[in-house]
Amino acid sequence: MSISENPLVTIVCLCYNHAKFVEESLFSVMNQTYKNIELIIVDDASPDDSQDIIRAFAQKFGIKKLVLNTQNLGNCKSFNKALKSAKGKYIIDLAADDILLPNSVEKQVAFFEQFDEKTAVVFSNGADVDENRKLLNYFFPVNNDGKSKIVNKTGDLYGDLIAGNRIINATGVMMRTSNMRDTGGYNESAAYEDIDYWFRTSRDYLFHYNDVILCEKRRLTTSLAYQFNLKDNKLLFSALNDFRLAFSLNKSKEEDQLLYKKIRRYLWRSILVEDYESVPQYIELLKKTGKSLDIFSWLMITFFFKLKIPIYWFFKNLVHLRTFVQNKLTRILFPTKSIHLWQNSSDFTKRILTPEELKGWSNA
Repeated sequence: MSISENPLVTIVCLCYNHAKFVEESLFSVMNQTYKNIELIIVDDASPDDSQDIIRAFAQKFGIKKLVLNTQNLGNCKSFNKALKSAKGKYIIDLAADDILLPNSVEKQVAFFEQFDEKTAVVFSNGADVDENRKLLNYFFPVNNDGKSKIVNKTGDLYGDLIAGNRIINATGVMMRTSNMRDTGGYNESAAYEDIDYWFRTSRDYLFHYNDVILCEKRRLTTSLAYQFNLKDNKLLFSALNDFRLAFSLNKSKEEDQLLYKKIRRYLWRSILVEDYESVPQYIELLKKTGKSLDIFSWLMITFFFKLKIPIYWFFKNLVHLRTFVQNKLTRILFPTKSIHLWQNSSDFTKRILTPEELKGWSNA
């Protein structure tokens, strides 16, 4: 098939504070074996040198579509600005710290072209790498042939998505542009892009898995996945709105029970980071699914929400109490023998006391 017969693919490279990585990410687009690509570079008012690097890259390679925000709008609004001018049949949302392998677009287009317009999304496997692109693992564990060791679900994925099953590698996603426009693109009030769009789209459209490794996802401490575990983050409240959307889309009690699992998991997260504003709203939504709270969730709510006991403080002191009790019991049961003693309650390393230490310790 000649290049002129291949459908145009739009790649939106979204950048925020990625001066260290953006050039490498952009080069991964330029080095694709598939050449019928429209590249749109979006910088969301990065305070680092990202915009200077992007301008220099665009000038060098003749990239004309630049969106350089003067104020930070967030990923969703920034992507939607690019979506308005995208001309590709298919579209890729590429974070400026991630990498597309050279045959990524070619493989995804060939796979996508097998399906009709009922398919809105195709996705692939990918490698998780560190800051220096050292391999950490694969999104789906692979065998020696690079194929997934597990049978991946494909087609109607709505139930799996609302249950929170780990089935889509977001970095390896290619979407049908017309579908994105028809469904309104990303929800601009959301703190992150994918979940809301996946819920809305998977309700009526199909997602298909391409069992090949096509991308690299950098795992950084600045990534959204890590920010979910930080205090005062806005992501848990944004997720709450996603789950409200899913509840409104559900068509059966079975789907409500699947959603219950994911809501419960995020309720625990809210308690862990002491997001006491979101907790009661998660509880209210859980009750709407028609399923009673399990005993563990009830205990979590009672101790760490209603009594406002900081959970990290609680477990830290629980560890200290365990160590104290163990040491007291050891003194009683083994007053004259060499013993194993927890040396450090934070890492639980063991050591054997020397006879001299034992004598001084047992007489203390």
